[in-house]
Amino acid sequence: MIIAPFWGHTPHLGNIRVDRFIRWLSDQDVYIILVRAGLVDEKQETAWGLEITIRDPLGKWGKPEAGGGRKALPDRPVVFGRMLQICSTTRI
Repeated sequence: MIIAPFWGHTPHLGNIRVDRFIRWLSDQDVYIILVRAGLVDEKQETAWGLEITIRDPLGKWGKPEAGGGRKALPDRPVVFGRMLQICSTTRI
């Protein structure tokens, strides 16, 4: 069983990791049960196992085809990087 709330949200790093686990485990003929967050409760049988979607009551995660989900990285590192860039170009 894999619990992966970010599965299906391609910009998120968590999606890439889970995709690799699924590939490796299914190559070994392991039946996978994957639980993820989404818009509605549903179960879907796949070639590698069962994908169970649990409705997110906060509405943070949408369906993969809707492009839902959060950004892969928060905005704070970008702001910090801009400050570093400004400081490095400013003469004291």
